[in-house]
Order: sequence, then C-alpha cells, then structure tokens
Amino acid sequence: MNVLIAIAPAKFFEMELDPIIKALKGEGISWEAVSSKAGKSIGHLGKGITIKRTFQDVLLKGNWNEIDGIIVLGGKGAELYLWNDISLHEIVTHLNERGKVIAAIGTAPLVLAKAKLLVKKEATVSKGPYVREMMIEDAIVVDKDLFFKDRIVTARDHGVADEFMTIFIRYLKGDNPEFQATKAKVGFEF
Repeated sequence: MNVLIAIAPAKFFEMELDPIIKALKGEGISWEAVSSKAGKSIGHLGKGITIKRTFQDVLLKGNWNEIDGIIVLGGKGAELYLWNDISLHEIVTHLNERGKVIAAIGTAPLVLAKAKLLVKKEATVSKGPYVREMMIEDAIVVDKDLFFKDRIVTARDHGVADEFMTIFIRYLKGDNPEFQATKAKVGFEF
C-alpha cells in the first residue's frame, strides 16, 4: 500500500504529522510527503520534512493505481498554501473518483470542500472560522471530533489523530468502519 501525505510547504502542524507517520509505519504502509514545492518544509514548531515530489509531479505521473489514499495535513500552512491549490484539488478528485481513501485533519477538510468533494456531504473541521468556510463550500459540518463516510475521513484536530488513523487504515485494508454489528440482520443501524 502507498499513501500520499499532502503537506503545506511551510507552517504545517507537526502534532498531526507525527501520529500519522507512526500509524502508517506501524502497519508497514509506505508513504510519501508531497507538496506544492519540493524542498524542506518547516512546521509550526520548527520540525522539518523533506518534500521530494510536488503535486504537479504526482499529476504528471498519473499512475493512480499505485496510490491507495491521501491524507491532507492542516495547520496555518493548509490555509495559506493548500486550500486553493488546483493541483491538489485534482489529485483528491482523481483519487476519490477511483474509490481511494481520502482524509483530512484540522483545517485541511477545507481542501476537500474547495475541491467540491463535500458538497451536501457531512464532514468535520477545526472550530472557529473554518466551520463557516466549510458551509460556504456547501459542506454539512457536523459537531464531532471525527467523521467518516464513503471512504472520506475528516478530523477536527490532532487530539483524535490516533482514531483518525485507525479509521483511515481500516478503509485502506478493505474494511468498512461504517458497518456496525447489530441484532438486525442487515448490519447497519437505522
């Protein structure tokens, strides 16, 4: 399995990145950090990560069968660099159309909303002005720390990063975390 982690070229939030990488490594899932610019990206707390491929590189290669999912990181950098990045919008759209797992944490669900993946769909996002921004994009914002449906996972903040990654990985492995065992024969709660 191969996962892309979309990171802003500056001001990403390390508190989101660290548990994501830990969870992927723990499951033996390969990952690659991608951004709008190649080089060193420095987060809010001064931690850096090297970006080898850009969003445009991913689009030019266009080998969608080699990518199983994408996680978009939040932070102030997401607002500054990712929300309106057309190349990133194309990537999440292509992956979504192919049934791949799409995830965003913190302020990053706005990337999915601005890419029109959340029109009339439920999702969560960081509190504050981000809720209004999501509503402007016609997303239905739910007051939950974590929300997932139809292979799209959104989380409010790094406080639920472990649960966020558990759901993401379950989707990657072909499990459906939306399914709940019930006494009814259909298997879904109504």
